[in-house]
Amino acid sequence: MAPTPEALLPSVVEATAKATASFEKIGYTNLTLQPEDPIFKLLGECMSDSDPHKINLSVGAYRDEQGRPWVLPVVQKAKAVLLNDPTANHEYFGLDGNKSFNEASARLILGDGSPALREKRYTAVQTVSGTGANRLGSDFLAKFRPGTVYITNPTWGKSPKL
Repeated sequence: MAPTPEALLPSVVEATAKATASFEKIGYTNLTLQPEDPIFKLLGECMSDSDPHKINLSVGAYRDEQGRPWVLPVVQKAKAVLLNDPTANHEYFGLDGNKSFNEASARLILGDGSPALREKRYTAVQTVSGTGANRLGSDFLAKFRPGTVYITNPTWGKSPKL
């Protein structure tokens, strides 16, 4: 059984303290602890709330009645299909990712009848993660279309830096 988020918080705090002490022992005395991430702060507040009817909406994971991450049935099915596919391999894709995945994503987002698809006025890139996608998008906008970018408040600590 996986530990609940409540059980993990003390170990994270303890690990941070140990890491800080270790860095100081080897001469990194000028390191400063960064401000607490506002979303993880919200998670901590939720976990410390004793209301039995609370619902954790702070971090992007669905949860079951025991507070454990709940994997959508469609995700479980897709995972099983991929794991049981005898033609699947672990070859690297090109820099823009899996071409068929990118094309299917564009059709899903833009719609099959989209003029942009028909006229090939789109591009799609597969990234490793949401942060990776945000970073690539940020770099692209900074180079080709500089301007104001709006982010949520609260947001992840890394978001303003992207």
